[in-house]
Amino acid sequence: MLNSRSKFAMTLAELLMCIGVIGVIAAITLPILRQVIPSKEDSFRKKTNYIVEQVVTQLHEDEILYPKKSDFYSQGFQNTEKVTVNGIEYEGDKKFCELFASKFMISSESGPLVCENEIEESGTTLARGKRSFIAKDGVWWYLPVTSFQKGSAEIMVDINGEELPNCIEGSDGCNDPDRFLYYVKPDGGVTYEKPENAVKNKFKIIVNTSTIGCGKEDDPCTTSGGTYQIATLSNDGTIGAWKSGASSFTNLDSNTRYIIKANPKNGYYVDWTTDPTVKAPTRRVKIYNADLVVNLVFHKKPFYCVVVDIANCADTDVTKCATAKLTSGCGYKKVANKSGEYKLNDDGAFEYVGIGVDGGEYTYQCGGILDAYGNEIPSNTYTLTEKGHPVRNEDDNTITSDTMYSAVYQCDELTTGDYQLVVTPRSGYKVPPITHEHPDGRYKQDVRLGTEDLYFSVSLQR
Repeated sequence: MLNSRSKFAMTLAELLMCIGVIGVIAAITLPILRQVIPSKEDSFRKKTNYIVEQVVTQLHEDEILYPKKSDFYSQGFQNTEKVTVNGIEYEGDKKFCELFASKFMISSESGPLVCENEIEESGTTLARGKRSFIAKDGVWWYLPVTSFQKGSAEIMVDINGEELPNCIEGSDGCNDPDRFLYYVKPDGGVTYEKPENAVKNKFKIIVNTSTIGCGKEDDPCTTSGGTYQIATLSNDGTIGAWKSGASSFTNLDSNTRYIIKANPKNGYYVDWTTDPTVKAPTRRVKIYNADLVVNLVFHKKPFYCVVVDIANCADTDVTKCATAKLTSGCGYKKVANKSGEYKLNDDGAFEYVGIGVDGGEYTYQCGGILDAYGNEIPSNTYTLTEKGHPVRNEDDNTITSDTMYSAVYQCDELTTGDYQLVVTPRSGYKVPPITHEHPDGRYKQDVRLGTEDLYFSVSLQR
């Protein structure tokens, strides 16, 4: 009789063969499972990668924390100026560290935030040393304390805190790293490899000058339309000594302010200001860890006409009845011990506006007038001798004259600016009593020449 249990039994050879098959299957599937199911360390690493990139981008793009300034002030994380958020002030070398940490839920085991662990190595600001804080998920963060003036700054992350091996990814003998490094650039970028920071401590201001408008409006000129000067500018607005020459603007410190003053020649202007009467426009600049390049373009001013209609002249040649002259370089000059103030309106009218702030009276005159920098405004006198009315060609802006003789005019040299018009009657004629009558019998009018021709009318009496 057969044993009923024998048909379910396995021989030793069969058992060994089964174990071998299971081993082969495990050898094949376990590496696949490791790739499909990441380890705790891999999960934390991917998480910290995302967090670092997101927080850095948020900080850099926040115009309240890091305001975007003009083209000369776009310095990103190098902007260490003070900002206030929810009553907390952030500034200086600790600004980035404190703002970065403010984006996290901090563990109760962390203790106070530590932003005082700057270590320098090959121009890169390192974060290793003191732990800055422990996040709610248990990750330890080491943040840089830096103004980013030497380039990129390092963040170190320890995903398991005090647990070993405490070795940095990529270091010799570190097979299972638990510490990882990130390098933050001043422009908001993040890299995973240490960049080659080119450390440069001294910089220069490069001013590229050009002149246009000598021929057709957009043609470049072979001669310069002016010069420029540069001075230091302190935080309280004090301007240092003006210096000229490119060699004066080298070997400059970063995070320093300067002011550039353009000095256009007579008949030229610079588009740094919308006020065409400004004689020496300026631009304030600041150096931020890089050479500063400024483009200074001088434009030749277009010519305009001043026309004086003279009525009641007994001669077809009105210059035989009266002469007309324009003087440039006019401006305000204080008259001592008076109690009023005058201003020149945009339409050319000279208006009394009452007592000035300093109790002084100002008169408008030509010659001896100083600009804001203490330089005397140059003046020229133009005699209006062309007879007839000017006719301006709209295509090429040229001036011709019609055959009427009731006016004298000047068009060839007059550019935007302040002038004074004086009409002097010749023998046998006089200027009737009007608002602009001069005490010596002449007609006097203060003129602001903008971007259009100006016309005045004077009636003579015999």
